Amino acid sequence: MRLTLDNFRHYCEPCGDCMLWKLGTNGRGYPLACINGKPTNVRRYLVQLKYGKALPKGTIAVSTHGCTDPRCLLHIGRGNRSDLLKRMYSEGRRSSVGEYLSRQRAAIKQGRTVLDLEKAREIRLRSHVPSRVLAIEYGVNRTTIDNIKHGRSWRESAPNNSAFAWAA
Repeated sequence: MRLTLDNFRHYCEPCGDCMLWKLGTNGRGYPLACINGKPTNVRRYLVQLKYGKALPKGTIAVSTHGCTDPRCLLHIGRGNRSDLLKRMYSEGRRSSVGEYLSRQRAAIKQGRTVLDLEKAREIRLRSHVPSRVLAIEYGVNRTTIDNIKHGRSWRESAPNNSAFAWAA
């Protein structure tokens, strides 16, 4: 496939003000194409063509103008993961109550935790006990105990929709 900035629209279909990729995608819905014999992320490839050089390490192809469809090739630019995450948190597309609780349940189910919600409740009830004592008793780091006591981890609900609001 010979994909250029001039002909990429031939492989897309218009949808509103977006141009959505019609061909193959990866498991997360991002456009893929075989370019120069290798599977290539089309969005990243087009951003590299647009700026005339390879993207530096840490730079990614990001959606612009609030476009949320990963197949859109018209609203893309370059950015970094930090800016992308900040925008997603501010738009409410990340760190929702459901997402937080879902990640928490998955970690418990997969056995990736030492604690569970019941132990976290016990720790909060015993907040008068020094954190270093509780840390030894439960076999976790003292910082983990402090985070539970102050509501930064093992929350039963997530009142704030932003991870940036966790810090006291």
